Amino acid sequence: CEIASRVHYNLKDSRYVSCFVKNVTFSGNGKFFFLQRYMAGFAEISKRRIDMSLAIAANDLNIIGNCLISYISLTLKCKVFDENSLYMLQKLDLQKFHRTFPSELNDLCDVLAAVSKDSKCAKVKTIVDHFVKGRSTEASSSSKEELKVFENTEHVQDSDGDDCKDVANQTE
Repeated sequence: CEIASRVHYNLKDSRYVSCFVKNVTFSGNGKFFFLQRYMAGFAEISKRRIDMSLAIAANDLNIIGNCLISYISLTLKCKVFDENSLYMLQKLDLQKFHRTFPSELNDLCDVLAAVSKDSKCAKVKTIVDHFVKGRSTEASSSSKEELKVFENTEHVQDSDGDDCKDVANQTE
């Protein structure tokens, strides 16, 4: 996972991210547990790790939403937002989240609205307002730089020309 993330960050090549996301398999709640550990220490993790977490979560954005609610509620005590929580709010795909988990998105928006109502920071208000309003409107994706995960990884090869199907096994 970290190798794929570093390759994307350093070489601006998301093929390894695609290989990892496509070939890693999670059983039951495996994705939830993996992301919970991968995002541990959320306040100190890098933006690259947040981007990778979003790519791994893929269509299961409720996992990210629940992690964010827990972080804001338990760690930040519903008083402030930090840089990473604002960054994640900017990166979440609202359309996909609303389409697949509307009730979880509403829960997240309720928490965000409650925390931001007393905020004096214009940046916080702008990001949260955009997020809360964007849940029911079409979010602009032109300003988002997201990891692109290819659905078909058959054409993806590593630098030696080998198939990338074993990438997930090498990243532990």
